[in-house]
Amino acid sequence: MKQVVAFITSSNGVLCILLVVVLFIRCVLKIKYLSIKDIVINHVNCFRNPQGKLLFVPVFMYIVLPFL
Repeated sequence: MKQVVAFITSSNGVLCILLVVVLFIRCVLKIKYLSIKDIVINHVNCFRNPQGKLLFVPVFMYIVLPFL
């Protein structure tokens, strides 16, 4: 068990996990590309009110505050 945890937390383990995730997305979900721009735009759209205005408090709490 200790060896598994050591492998997962190593840099090679993280790369293997990312490779499995990318292969899953490309082969199973049939997504041909992973666009960071689309991910960020959809994430920011979650913080809009019904009129389309960006709300300050959620943006501050979930985007700005973690970097402080």
